Amino acid sequence: MTARTGGAARRADAAHRDDRAARAAIRSAKRTEHEARDLAKALTDRGQRRRLEAAIAEARRIRKLAKRERRDRPRAAARRAAHAAALLERRALHVGPGGRTEPVRPERYAGGRPIAAAAGEAKARTKAHERTVKRRRKRVAQVKKMSDFVARHVIAQATVAPTDRELDRSIAKSGKRAQRAVGSRG
Repeated sequence: MTARTGGAARRADAAHRDDRAARAAIRSAKRTEHEARDLAKALTDRGQRRRLEAAIAEARRIRKLAKRERRDRPRAAARRAAHAAALLERRALHVGPGGRTEPVRPERYAGGRPIAAAAGEAKARTKAHERTVKRRRKRVAQVKKMSDFVARHVIAQATVAPTDRELDRSIAKSGKRAQRAVGSRG
């Protein structure tokens, strides 16, 4: 058994780091898909849901392709996984309630930096995309809860009749208000 020395060891270490970063980016892209599926389930608008589901299918195809090419080209696989997550993030920004969340905007991917750093950035970008989709899903759920709450209270107010005592109190208050308004004018 011979030990690796010099450049061979560094290349092996770099390849191992790139592979690990690619696996992490692919895992994160898969979690982003999961968040996007949950977001699609929460949407009430069928058109938005269909468009998001189509984007999920496309991202899944890209992620599977990245998974297949991870062994041969780990850096390309990491970029591809980050692309799949970014696709879902962009689509998630266009669905649900207003208040756009800013997407992740990397200026450059690997220009002038070490290979392992670029792979680590791909992982970080993918995680950021996942967080954005998760925020959008929670916002949609919050708006849905709010509208359900308001609807229940409106129905309750419309169906519950006030008691005679509450009605008399309300009429008396409105009469006093009218008297004060007339008195202040005259």
